[in-house]
Amino acid sequence: MPQNPTAVHKSALEYAKCGLRVLPILPNEKVPAIKKWPQRATRRKQQIDRWFLGKHAEGNLGLATGNGIIAVDIDVKRECGLTSFLNMVGDNELPDTANAITASGGYHYLFRTAQKIGNAVGLRPGIDIRGDNGMIVVAPSSIPYDEFGRDFYQWVDHPAKGIAEAPTWLIEQIHTPPSPAHPDRPITEFDKQGDIGELARDIITRYPVLKPGTRNKVMCSAVCSLLSRRFTPDITEQVIGVWWEHYYKQGVVGTSPEQGQREIKSVVRSIVDSNSLVISNVNHKENIRAIKLTPEQISLVNSLGNKTSRPNEHTILHTVVTQSLDAMFAEALIVHFTYEMSKSEGPSYKATFQQIADIIYSRHGKKFNSNQSERLKKKYVSRQNQPAKELELIVQTKTGNRSGQASEYLLTGLQYFIDGICPTFNLECVGF
Repeated sequence: MPQNPTAVHKSALEYAKCGLRVLPILPNEKVPAIKKWPQRATRRKQQIDRWFLGKHAEGNLGLATGNGIIAVDIDVKRECGLTSFLNMVGDNELPDTANAITASGGYHYLFRTAQKIGNAVGLRPGIDIRGDNGMIVVAPSSIPYDEFGRDFYQWVDHPAKGIAEAPTWLIEQIHTPPSPAHPDRPITEFDKQGDIGELARDIITRYPVLKPGTRNKVMCSAVCSLLSRRFTPDITEQVIGVWWEHYYKQGVVGTSPEQGQREIKSVVRSIVDSNSLVISNVNHKENIRAIKLTPEQISLVNSLGNKTSRPNEHTILHTVVTQSLDAMFAEALIVHFTYEMSKSEGPSYKATFQQIADIIYSRHGKKFNSNQSERLKKKYVSRQNQPAKELELIVQTKTGNRSGQASEYLLTGLQYFIDGICPTFNLECVGF
């Protein structure tokens, strides 16, 4: 039950103003409190007043879907629905739309559509679709998790901010569920060990909790990252425990690490049991590792930064590579964007600087810190109102975010490097 019963009435009126139909839900439950609710859900103020200032004032609140509204229901407790949803999105654009965190830590995304769409349970592991004759529970509803505490539904972006049209890629996937003969193979063996401290530092950096209320979403991604690399559930739980403690001390995770252990164990076990993690038949890392630079590209790469030529046992290049960070950076850009160009025609291509750092580490055993990365970006990447200081290799056209969403880039000077041609800017050709 919400702490202030009138909050249910007020929220119901707000949803109605957004064109959404509301219905009463039993207290502490996710079950409709009225019969024939798909037909009786309403936007009418008179009925809302009767329900939520009367016998249902202390109950929960629901939104009816259908009639042009669909909801994507993402479960992260029993199954890693977040991974499934990210796979559905892929390289497509996810529109800004009303979305909420559920009482169990999952997510609801609302979309508008003119198409007739019904309910679909298990569209993907952890993904349900609520359409005609469907409903979701919404804020300020809450569910008790023990005799003392409650979990609340809360909006990240309220429907009053807007509900986007369902993108074509989502509608297509709703109408065309994946074939059961999917070529990807589920990961069933988790036998890899690792250094807890080193893995924890990596996970803390890659999966930051930026604000309260986002813990479960970020944790699910971090757990999936570790398990998909075959680390054992025990290793995964220990690493996530360190990650949890770090952000608890930062003040963005409210539950203590001791109390969080049960939830960590539950999430790890549910993801392992769900068989939602797969080994793709497309081995992107192997494909990237197989890319070798031409002699012309090597000469151009070696012309950047301080040249201190010495052999490097980690490199897969056929000749000696300079050990300047600038050269490693340019080499990684060539490798990454050569691979991206093999997958799409552009004109812009996606990248995260973690991908670039991973290529550098795999080829040279060299780890970049944030200061080195920023220095190189300033020298070779043009950004909004900030041209590259030394040589423009790429231009950032769309900014990603700290949770791992890729930025987009146009290839300018780097295209010359990829083609093995010396650009005529302020770079002197060598080795020709």
